Amino acid sequence: MHPAHRRAHPASQIGDPYEQARAHNGLAHTSHATGDPDQDRHHWRQALALYTDLGVPEADDIPAHLTVLDQATDDDTED
Repeated sequence: MHPAHRRAHPASQIGDPYEQARAHNGLAHTSHATGDPDQDRHHWRQALALYTDLGVPEADDIPAHLTVLDQATDDDTED
């Protein structure tokens, strides 16, 4: 298991959805830096869902990350 994934696990154990969202957002940024678009997408979607459910402004940042990711993925498939 990737060390960052282990860090997200305690957030899910304590049942704090805001901390879970933060963990998913952090994992997405980490996987993005290592070039894993499937993991990026998974974690940003999880973060978006949690932030949206909570009604917090952090939800507004996630769609831009997903759009950039989708555009980069589309560019890769056109090569």
